[in-house]
Amino acid sequence: MAAHIRAFRPSDRAALRRIAVDTADRGSPGRWLFPYTQVTADLLTRYYTDFEPDMCLVAEHEGGLIGYALGTVHPRRHRLIMRTRVIPRPCCVRSPAGRCGNGVPGNGHRLCF
Repeated sequence: MAAHIRAFRPSDRAALRRIAVDTADRGSPGRWLFPYTQVTADLLTRYYTDFEPDMCLVAEHEGGLIGYALGTVHPRRHRLIMRTRVIPRPCCVRSPAGRCGNGVPGNGHRLCF
């Protein structure tokens, strides 16, 4: 199987995010460990695809993405954007009664997004 390595394109974003979530647990799906797949995909890929796409490479085979490589040349910027724009902030902390601050019934989690 010969893969073609090329620069990331915005149209690759959904497939790259899917691969990231599907391999989040040392190459296996990490859904049991990271149940919020959109949050997991954001944590693993959003900075690179949205803020430094020039540092994203994808591996393509027969028209589909099969892998990726992400990096940064701006580690301070990476940390700042991850803290302020990527890592989700909880909308509330659930009360002991199981309701979050906006009155939504609890689902057993202490934080809701």
